[in-house]
Amino acid sequence: AVTAQSLPAGVTVEAAKAAAPGTPEAASWVAAQAKGGAAGLEMLVALPIILLVIFTAIYLYDKARGGYKQEVLVQDQTPA
Repeated sequence: AVTAQSLPAGVTVEAAKAAAPGTPEAASWVAAQAKGGAAGLEMLVALPIILLVIFTAIYLYDKARGGYKQEVLVQDQTPA
């Protein structure tokens, strides 16, 4: 959507894609793709940052409660 919005008025995506190299339409398509790619990258960068904050909070919460403690799932099962 950002790529299509970056094209000049009156130039469609299909026309820009099909434009011969060296034409103004082809140049506008290259510029629109660069702008669209940058916008996509900006959106993708947010997810790892959010996950980093969440997992750091979980780590600090667990560390404050004493850290990792081994749990015993099965007790001695000798027949009575």
